[in-house]
Amino acid sequence: MLPKPTFRHIALSRVAGALFLAGAAFAATPALADGRYVARSDGTVIDTQIPDVTWMRCSTGQNCDMDALQRGDGRFIANADGTVTDTELNVTWMRCSAGQTWNGASCDALPERYKFEEALDVARAADNGPWRLPTLAELQSLVHCSSGERRASMPMSMEFHGVSELPGTCEGDYVYPTIDPGAFPNSGQAGYWSSTRHVRMSAAWEVGFGSGGTGMQNLTDSSHVRLVKDN
Repeated sequence: MLPKPTFRHIALSRVAGALFLAGAAFAATPALADGRYVARSDGTVIDTQIPDVTWMRCSTGQNCDMDALQRGDGRFIANADGTVTDTELNVTWMRCSAGQTWNGASCDALPERYKFEEALDVARAADNGPWRLPTLAELQSLVHCSSGERRASMPMSMEFHGVSELPGTCEGDYVYPTIDPGAFPNSGQAGYWSSTRHVRMSAAWEVGFGSGGTGMQNLTDSSHVRLVKDN
């Protein structure tokens, strides 16, 4: 008996020429009758309700035309050394989280967690620096809600919290993790340290890439690390 075909969810990356296949697989191709989906000649359908997301209609085991799917908006430029140049912020990011290893195509192993001071040590010890922890604003800019839906920002007290507002979390049918998978493959979904400290508490702000939310973390607790450096 032949295996039942499956269809994979595709999130289009913002790295030019990159493509990401999310882990989720579906037992049927999207129906076109209600007008939500627009068929393309390359064997995919565009989902008009979820920006930056399309569907591959070829079933598992078929030789799908990947070249026809390659595209990106060009914010990130991939470099040969396992980094990406961020053309919006004029910085360079490590594609792998701390604790992972770049293998030339993706990031091996799982991201490790570090206390805040340990995270600073990781940045100081990294090759080809100087590397640093990203500011909260830099880290928040990496959140990518593939659904195109995000809650409204929450105003905060700069004097008390050290930030003026917290961006909302992703909503709707979005892809996990909420970060460009072409630029940052095999990323963690839990919190990542920023360098932005809370003004009146022994804590720093972090961004979680499960929902794209922002929160505080005690300096003695552990979070993931993604390093950045100025160009």
